[in-house]
Amino acid sequence: MKQKHISLLAQAVVVVVAAVMLIAAQGFKDMSSLKTYVASSYYPTLLCALIIVFGIWGIAEDLAAMKKEERSEIFQIGNVRNLLLTVGAVLFVLLMWQFLDLFYPAVFIAVGVLIFFF
Repeated sequence: MKQKHISLLAQAVVVVVAAVMLIAAQGFKDMSSLKTYVASSYYPTLLCALIIVFGIWGIAEDLAAMKKEERSEIFQIGNVRNLLLTVGAVLFVLLMWQFLDLFYPAVFIAVGVLIFFF
């Protein structure tokens, strides 16, 4: 695949996920008994809206660059080992956190392994 197509696809996925999270954030209940001006959905909504805006901006820039430049380089995965190590470290942290409730030791081990191999 060409690099510009992968960039467009990644940005489109980010925008779609942010839109789904924006809709989900609207359902947050205000758990505080205090009367505040900022509801519990304010910051997630703001973050998702900014991600959507910058994602659409990035898509527009990529489309404009594609029109200017007809030829783009082909994307190649250089080192699959690093990719698999990173995915494995993330899965290790998530599984340790979910099943053993050991978030901080799992992060310490995963980051240590990644630093050692990279």
